[in-house]
Amino acid sequence: MMLSIIVLAAVAVMYPIVSATINKPTYAASISQANLLKQGAYVLMTANVKNIGSGDLNAYCVIVDKSLNEYTCQGGARLLGPGDTVAFIFESTSEGSSFMVGTSYKIRVFDTQHGLLNEVTIFCNGR
Repeated sequence: MMLSIIVLAAVAVMYPIVSATINKPTYAASISQANLLKQGAYVLMTANVKNIGSGDLNAYCVIVDKSLNEYTCQGGARLLGPGDTVAFIFESTSEGSSFMVGTSYKIRVFDTQHGLLNEVTIFCNGR
């Protein structure tokens, strides 16, 4: 009888801890179909971002040049539910000098509350 009471007490204490750990959402994103094109002073970056976690994301995307300047994609942060995909675009006719054809750059995806989610390297194409 005493052993049963001890087991029940242990289960009662451990259940909230285990339950909270199992039900805790994850926050992650994948980046696919990323392209960077430069022609003269014009630069265009596109990237598809998918929420691969179990929690909602308020995601935004930046591209980083060799001087570590960050350029935020148009449209600002976007709400992505689990499994949702969105296309991010950075387009500029004035920032083209920051990018060189044949050079690699970083694309980073952040969540406004959880920070950096993913980073990929992209190669600049063009003429």
